[in-house]
Amino acid sequence: MIDRFSRLFVTAIFSLLLAASPVLAAWPEKTVNILVHSSAGSSTDIMARALAKGLEDVTGGTFVVTARGREAMPALLNAPADGYTLSTQTRSFLPELMQKQSPFNPEDFRWVAKLVGESYAFGVLVESDLKTFQDLIDQSRANPGEITMSTFSTGSMHQISALLLNDAAGIDVNIVPYNSGSDLVVAMLGGNVDVAASNPSRLIQQVEAGETRVLVVTSEERNPNLPDTPTAVELGYGIVQAHWRGLIAKAGTPDDVLAEIDAALLQAIQSQAFADYVTTEGLEVIYKGPDVLDAVVKQEMAEIKPRLEQMDMLK
Repeated sequence: MIDRFSRLFVTAIFSLLLAASPVLAAWPEKTVNILVHSSAGSSTDIMARALAKGLEDVTGGTFVVTARGREAMPALLNAPADGYTLSTQTRSFLPELMQKQSPFNPEDFRWVAKLVGESYAFGVLVESDLKTFQDLIDQSRANPGEITMSTFSTGSMHQISALLLNDAAGIDVNIVPYNSGSDLVVAMLGGNVDVAASNPSRLIQQVEAGETRVLVVTSEERNPNLPDTPTAVELGYGIVQAHWRGLIAKAGTPDDVLAEIDAALLQAIQSQAFADYVTTEGLEVIYKGPDVLDAVVKQEMAEIKPRLEQMDMLK
C-alpha cells in the first residue's frame, strides 16, 4: 500500500515534470501550416521559421512552414477559417489590397499579428560617386530623372516610402520596380540601377562585405548595425517610415481561436529562437495582436490612400 509520504512524493515529481514541459493550450490541437507569401530564404521566410520554432517550444505543437510565394494568398483563402492555416504578410500588402488590379479585398482577411519591423534604407555600390544622401539630392536636381532607383513592385510600401522621402528632399529620380526585395538589391549590386530602396536587413551583409554603402535610413534613431548612417530626420527631412512583417488569417476565423493564437505568439516572441532571429537581423519587435491590429491597419490604409489616388491605382 502506498503511504501518505509516497503519495506526496509522486505528486511532487509529477508537478515538476509538468513545470518542465511546454504549456499545451487549446490551440494548437493539430498541425498548424504557416504559408510564406515570398520565396524560400527571403526575410519573411526566415522570420516565419524562427517564429515556428518559438511556437513549437512554447506550445509543444507542430508548425510547418512552406514558402508559397504568390500562391500563398489563394491557398489561405481556400483553407478552412479555423486558425490552422496562417500566412505571413507585410505592410506592402496594404496598398496591394487597395489597388484596382488586386484580386483580394481587405474583407477577405483577418490580421492576426504585427511582429517585427525595420526602417527603409537607401543603398548604393561602394564605388558609386554618391557618397552621401546630399550627393543624391544634388545630382538628381542637376540631372532630373537620370538617377535610377530600384524599389519593390509598383504601389508597394517600399515604393511609396521612397516617393515620400524623394518628395520631402526634392529628389527627381527614375523609379524602377522589381518583383522581389532580393531582385531590387541584386539590380543595384549588378550596376543596373544607381540606388536600391530596400531595408537594413537586406543591405547589411553587403555593407559588411564592403560592397554597399547605405546613404540614409528612415527610422527615428540610427540603426545599431549601421551606426555611421544618418536618419532622414537627422538630415532635416521629417520622414519616419517602418516596414513591418506579421501574420494573417482567413476572414471568419473565430475570435476565441485568434485569442489563443495571440496568447501563444506573445510567448513565442520571447523565446530564444525568436530573440536570436531579431538580434541577427537587426530588427525590432513591435507586437500588436488582433484586438488592436485591425484599427492600426485601417489607419495606415487611410494614410496610403492619397498616394495611390495620385498614382491612379486606387480601386
